[in-house]
Amino acid sequence: MRTLSILICLLISLTVGLTSCIDIEQVDNAEELRLDGEYAIPLINSSISVADITENEGTDGLVFIGDDGKVTVKYAGNVVQRNSLQVFPPIPGVGDFPLLDTSSVLALPFVDMFRTRKMVFRNTMATFKFTSQFQEIVTVKLTIPKMEKDGKVFEQNYTLEPGEVFVAEQVSFLDWTLNTDLNNIEVVYDARLTDGQRVKLEYAALAVDFLFFKYAEAFFGSQLFDIQGDLITLGVFDNWQSGGVSFVDPKVRLVVDNSFGFPTRSRVNQMDLVTADGRVLPLESEFINTGINFGFPSFDEVGKIITTDFVFDKSNSNIDELFKERIVEVNYDVDAVAFPDNDPDEFGFVTQESFFRVRVEVELPMQGTVNDLQLYQEYEIDELDIEFAEEVELKTITRNDFPLEINLQAYFIDANDVVIDSLYEGGATTLPPFSIDAGSLPVERTEFTSIVDQRLENIKSARKVGLQLKLDNPQGEEPFWILANQQVSLRMGAKVKVNID
Repeated sequence: MRTLSILICLLISLTVGLTSCIDIEQVDNAEELRLDGEYAIPLINSSISVADITENEGTDGLVFIGDDGKVTVKYAGNVVQRNSLQVFPPIPGVGDFPLLDTSSVLALPFVDMFRTRKMVFRNTMATFKFTSQFQEIVTVKLTIPKMEKDGKVFEQNYTLEPGEVFVAEQVSFLDWTLNTDLNNIEVVYDARLTDGQRVKLEYAALAVDFLFFKYAEAFFGSQLFDIQGDLITLGVFDNWQSGGVSFVDPKVRLVVDNSFGFPTRSRVNQMDLVTADGRVLPLESEFINTGINFGFPSFDEVGKIITTDFVFDKSNSNIDELFKERIVEVNYDVDAVAFPDNDPDEFGFVTQESFFRVRVEVELPMQGTVNDLQLYQEYEIDELDIEFAEEVELKTITRNDFPLEINLQAYFIDANDVVIDSLYEGGATTLPPFSIDAGSLPVERTEFTSIVDQRLENIKSARKVGLQLKLDNPQGEEPFWILANQQVSLRMGAKVKVNID
């Protein structure tokens, strides 16, 4: 079994791929045939169609068929995703935050560019520490006035023994909401002696392990998120030998799913198309230079995913010129810049589930023109058991469903990849185009070729059959669409006449 990348294999792509079957029926006991007997060998039963690729799991592309039968082939790179923890990793604590007075404002250890106004904690553990210099019991009520949960202000109560160095058990900040500004947290403690007198302790401190957030509202600063790149391999041109193809409307599509709630703009580090001969052709567009603004959820859309679907096409880039070449890869690297305008008065949000998801697709509507396009595919065959043959008659049945004239030739190739003969001695046979407007069905053509003498000796060593298709748009013809039900089919068999003495 072989896979034929299709018609882009027909239009070159018209890429599109196909599976061909080649079965050889061996005759091991030719001496048992009657004198002047005949037997048949089926050689090739192959069709090239766009629809076949939908059943070929080995292809890099996906075929989409419209209601009108028009075909589009899409190639997609790997989906690249960055979640909240990757973009905003937990912030480690930096030891004790001393409470220098009974009311202390502590600076949270954010980077300088951050400006927070609301945070909902998760998995953050806090420890309060006190040292009493008094020789009597001291009661302590500690509050964080701007931190609330279920309508209640955060509060902890402790009792210190005379002269005690006290380390409280860890307490969880899970689901507590801190309303703040300038990255500060105010902590107040009320320490009193047994007679009710309020006092200041020798030492008081707050320690946190890591700052984890379920939700945060802030200006996070203009910073770059590295989303990394990928490459897309195109199989549409696998069988292209020479000639050219012009697609009417090729596209490179950038799709971004975003649940971070702040403005973000793309930074395209790379968007290059690579040809079969290794040349690197950059995609050019004003949006490569200026960036693409990604959609993002607003404050009343927390938890929603906003999708940006941006298309580089012939209206905003040079892609149609690039796809006149034989493109085999698309290399891309697209990062995201948060708060690209760097406005500190612009706030956004992050949740623990927030993520960027980026994918890049190459979309090739199968509409275009071809210029002396030559496609080639080889099929392996078993050794022909025709030792006693005096004549081989090849029967070929061909059919062309496409609106282009196709020239077809078959070559017999030996084990050393040397062409030893061709099916049509006078040159390629011509398959006339099928006219959809005519309303008739495609015509199958049956031909017989007699092979005797030296030609017969030559093909006895054949191990492969190579098929070559040549296509060309007539001058001035309109671009044509490839339809799902179109195909070029070839069936070939051999009738062997033997003479056993």
